[in-house]
Amino acid sequence: MFKESGIYRTIGGRNCSYTDEGFKEFLAANAQSRANSELLRWRIQIESELGIHPMSEYDGEPIYGMAFMSRGKERLEKPMQELQDEFDFCIQDQDACGIVNGELASKAFNKGKAVERLCGFLGVSRKDTIAVGDSMNDLEMLQAVETAVCMANGSPALQKLAHMVCPPVTEDGLYHAFEKLQLI
Repeated sequence: MFKESGIYRTIGGRNCSYTDEGFKEFLAANAQSRANSELLRWRIQIESELGIHPMSEYDGEPIYGMAFMSRGKERLEKPMQELQDEFDFCIQDQDACGIVNGELASKAFNKGKAVERLCGFLGVSRKDTIAVGDSMNDLEMLQAVETAVCMANGSPALQKLAHMVCPPVTEDGLYHAFEKLQLI
């Protein structure tokens, strides 16, 4: 249903990822320096061939995640309607080129629930937690912690929810955030 709607998919298995044919060309044409951080990250990964194979090579191994990208949010209407009971669509803000991207996340488990489980396992109080994110797939994680940090090149919607916004990774943003939070 994604492919039929003009949506490119990248699925992640245990050992590698698979992406729709034509996705590399789509990224080359659309992921410029003014694109959102996820779009640029995908372009770098695809161009560097970092364990990403054509979808035609997918052999049925278990899938742990799926990212998607399309020109315009309206293309997502049918998949969202059909999958809304089982999955959350973590959609990034549409970029200046009209590209929308995001991830499918299981309603049964997300990064926020992972933080809660990890805190319980380690005996760490929520008041002692910090998380750093840059995209809408980090929303629940940032909501689950005491101090939420968003990267400056991250989603504008996520930046509004964060307690602090640090410079992008390319400007040593994590270092500056850790320093401000007195972690280093």
